[in-house]
Amino acid sequence: MIRSRNMMRWLGSDGPAILCAVLLLLGATRSRLSLPRPADADAYHDAVRAAAATIPLRTGNWIAEDVAVPTEAVDQLHPNVMISRRYHNGATGASASLLLVQSRDVRYIAPHYPPVCYPGAGLTLTSQTVVPVRLGRVSVNATRYTFESNAFGRGGLQVDNFMVLPDGTFQRDMDGMERRIGSEQRYFGAAQVQVVHGDNRVESEETAETEAILAAYQPVIDAISHGVRK
Repeated sequence: MIRSRNMMRWLGSDGPAILCAVLLLLGATRSRLSLPRPADADAYHDAVRAAAATIPLRTGNWIAEDVAVPTEAVDQLHPNVMISRRYHNGATGASASLLLVQSRDVRYIAPHYPPVCYPGAGLTLTSQTVVPVRLGRVSVNATRYTFESNAFGRGGLQVDNFMVLPDGTFQRDMDGMERRIGSEQRYFGAAQVQVVHGDNRVESEETAETEAILAAYQPVIDAISHGVRK
């Protein structure tokens, strides 16, 4: 107490204000020091890449081939992991495509969110609905976007899309993901998953096809969703 009174006398009439400012500065410094650094997420991103490398090209009757992603898209996404594949079902003749992108920063994903990037490819968004998709023991709400082609003779697309966050949650659109991301996830990024179907599929068939294809991706989805625990 005596020491505190001596300090206040030394600081003069402005002592309380100065002391308060010093304490606030110390608090802010401690807060900054406690925030994650880029290196804190390195092991996590390494684990995601390792899990992605184990995903086979075949799951059940579905056989995939890798499809190149345009260089411009890769430059924008800065992916830690990017899997782009075209699938064909040898039993039913159905086809679908998959794109899984995991980036260190959620801002890299925004330009390739379906309502943004598909219209740029000459497609018009005509509807969007919430579709429950089963991933192992978890049911995830995806958004199914329906697009029609602006060019004569070209068919439309249905895109099942959802986001995987490193805190173990899943979001059905970009707005939900941006609301969820906090400072503790700053360098852990997020992932976007898309399964694309042609316009001649029954909705229940599309959901079953999405689930069958994504069954093979459980290891990488688990790795992505186990980055940050609150």
